[in-house]
Amino acid sequence: MGTFKRVGIGCAVLSVLAGWGQSALAGDAFSTTTRVLTLPSVQLGATQYTDVKAKIGSYTVLNVGGTAASSAVDTFNPQSNLLSIGSVSVDGTTTYGNVLVQLGPDYSVLSVGAASPVSVTARAAALASKMNRPTRLLVGLGTGSSESSIQAQGLKPDINDAYLVGVGAGSWPTWNNPSGAYVNVAAAKADKMGAVPMFTFYQKASNGAVNLSCITDPVFMENYWANVRLLYQRLGIYGKPALINFEPDFWGYVQQQSPGNDPRRLPAQVSHGGGCADQPDNAVGIAGCLIELGRKFAPNALLGFSPSTWGGRSTQEVATYMTVLGTQYADFTAVQTLDRDAGCFEVQGQNCSRGGSGWYWDDNAYHAHLVEAGTYSKTIGLPLVWWQTPMGVPSTTVSSLPGW
Repeated sequence: MGTFKRVGIGCAVLSVLAGWGQSALAGDAFSTTTRVLTLPSVQLGATQYTDVKAKIGSYTVLNVGGTAASSAVDTFNPQSNLLSIGSVSVDGTTTYGNVLVQLGPDYSVLSVGAASPVSVTARAAALASKMNRPTRLLVGLGTGSSESSIQAQGLKPDINDAYLVGVGAGSWPTWNNPSGAYVNVAAAKADKMGAVPMFTFYQKASNGAVNLSCITDPVFMENYWANVRLLYQRLGIYGKPALINFEPDFWGYVQQQSPGNDPRRLPAQVSHGGGCADQPDNAVGIAGCLIELGRKFAPNALLGFSPSTWGGRSTQEVATYMTVLGTQYADFTAVQTLDRDAGCFEVQGQNCSRGGSGWYWDDNAYHAHLVEAGTYSKTIGLPLVWWQTPMGVPSTTVSSLPGW
């Protein structure tokens, strides 16, 4: 159980919350006399541990949802020391729901029962439930889809995606007043469609996608983390589920520039300016802080990261790298097909001058893609969201390629 030794919670603080008043339910429990927390089950990434008892030390309570018990699964992120508890009773008298606690290092695990893998299918169903959607394949639309056109055609997407781009002058916080209100404008648009809003948070490319000097630039990173907090604060105002896909492509460049393929060796400014004092100042800290701030400021937000297959020598290497980053403690993994239509690449149209071939997929290409997606699913242990898949553009011109 060496991978579990840092689990625990500073629940001594919960004793000071007494008086909020509700009969305790069977399940998670904390004794202010023994300072022992008992968890019937807690999830770390893709592993579920049962019958956990931990002795508590220092802590900071980040959120208490109230005295209403929650059925949410208890989860722990050993990288950020964040423990999320659906419901916990204190001294057998009062129950608190949706508790989020930042642990200090001074805790110990007294006992752990069985450990078992968590089904990705079960996690996908749980994700759909958090989105208030049925447990089926969910289908969404993205940036560029006109609200009036969608409604005129009677389409009812499950998800509607919008980009949040840039840091500094002209960036997304400046698009509406007050600062950052575009998040709520996009969320309202999704609401009108009956969809869950999704945001593609694309800021690291502001100085060029390959240029990673920005992650150690104090000015850039201070503005970057301010935008992250602003996004979460605006989603906190929205108060409903929303998906966030963090920095597609960025993680591929991070992997390529990590010494020894180790994100812990790539410096970044995180602990100062990010609001995540306990996160390391490296690429792992960036991912960890994005998750930590989300759990604190926007508990209804569902967070995801996008692996870049081209970032490593193999899909498995990329998937393993994403687990070192700690993305398994998010809510989903975003995967891609093509970001533009195959026909655009064939004619080398505007913004489609990329080299390469094989833009039109046959059965073999689809099979290879699904194998790749399966590797991410099995290794990272999260449900998959296919993001940025082109719908195609009708054309009267027949492709010059055989079979198309």
